[in-house]
Amino acid sequence: MPLKSATLAFLIAAPLLLMGAPGACAYTQKVLYAFCGVANCANGEEPLGPLLRDPSGNIFGTVEDGGGTQGGGGVFELTPGSGGGWTEQMIFDFCTGDTCPYGSAPTTGVIMDTSGNLYGTTSFLGIDDAGAAFELIPNKSKTKWKAKLLYMFCSKTACDDGSIANGLTYQGQASGALYDGVSPLYGTTIEGGTNDGGVVFALIPPAPGKKKWKETVIHDFCSPNSTDQCTSDGATPEAAMIMDASGNLYGTTKAAGAGVFAAGTIFELSPKGRKWKEKTLYNFCSQRGCTDGAGPNAPLLMDAAGDLLGTAGVVFKFDPATSQYTVLHTFCAGGNCSDGDGSNWGLTMDPEGDLFGTSFGGGNTQQDGTAWALNPTFQVLYTFCQVGACKDGMHPDSPLLPDTSGNLFGTTSEGGPNGAGEVYELSP
Repeated sequence: MPLKSATLAFLIAAPLLLMGAPGACAYTQKVLYAFCGVANCANGEEPLGPLLRDPSGNIFGTVEDGGGTQGGGGVFELTPGSGGGWTEQMIFDFCTGDTCPYGSAPTTGVIMDTSGNLYGTTSFLGIDDAGAAFELIPNKSKTKWKAKLLYMFCSKTACDDGSIANGLTYQGQASGALYDGVSPLYGTTIEGGTNDGGVVFALIPPAPGKKKWKETVIHDFCSPNSTDQCTSDGATPEAAMIMDASGNLYGTTKAAGAGVFAAGTIFELSPKGRKWKEKTLYNFCSQRGCTDGAGPNAPLLMDAAGDLLGTAGVVFKFDPATSQYTVLHTFCAGGNCSDGDGSNWGLTMDPEGDLFGTSFGGGNTQQDGTAWALNPTFQVLYTFCQVGACKDGMHPDSPLLPDTSGNLFGTTSEGGPNGAGEVYELSP
């Protein structure tokens, strides 16, 4: 499959609007790459999911649409040049339709193993468009990549194995280590399972001499339509999980739980021999007026102390050891929300313990999104759509990826010079 490449030929800079808490730092934004700048959007459009930087400084991500000649989205690589520009290539493009061998519309980013192979999930494939898990393997010169189907979801009766997977995780990812390529991968599905409330699954690599990966459901969530509102469990997880050094998994569900309005949970899965034990750690909307948040749909972050941090219309911290739940920031609930509208896509923490995140909406009268920091006061770092026709991007759709110099990288799903999304950099 030929590679589609384009060289960065533009740079857009925009000043920061100092909105938010006093003392906000002045960040500037520049577009590193704009999608859909070639015929038929062969370089992709609408980037979704977190970015990944490899040890050489290259950035990988996924686009939901466009890509190559097939239009089913794809995986892209941005390579930095000596003059400060970036070169983009679609390293693999997916097709559309139920007969696509690896699915289409990857929206959850990719992870990398120690050999440089990439792993991810697609949203559409096979029965009920349940999606798949895939691996991309480069040749020695990394000029071509081949795909391998790891698992097609909804392969079992009534989709008992899950449907529509979120991102993948593994032991060691939270510390920044690459995947070892031989241990299990873990993930959640939004739907499917015996109760159709989603599942937590493990993907087991093949044993020596074998070729096929094995999928095992390690937890079935309850039905979101249950008459008892699933008060003993959550339902409909919409985010990837994290795993601690002891092998425990942590995640959130968007629905069910014992809180008012069945507004989701924080859960833990602990290995017990060959089985797993699930425990609900927190029920959202447990406080009057749901001031503790509701409906989380972004991955959790674990700090050095073992506390869990996340977003649910608020930024929160949860201590698994004491079960203490703390709201760190509450986003505007409606109107012109200068801080962001609370629809967040995951947190990032720097070595000093400062938190960074993005909001899909809010920030200005057009509600085009923000990038922000919490350290410990809340500061808006950048408000999107400051340049005519939103050429600086609109609706950020990924967590922020920091580098060692304090710069932050992310994507917007819309806007940019070609109106189809972008990769951007924020610099202090």
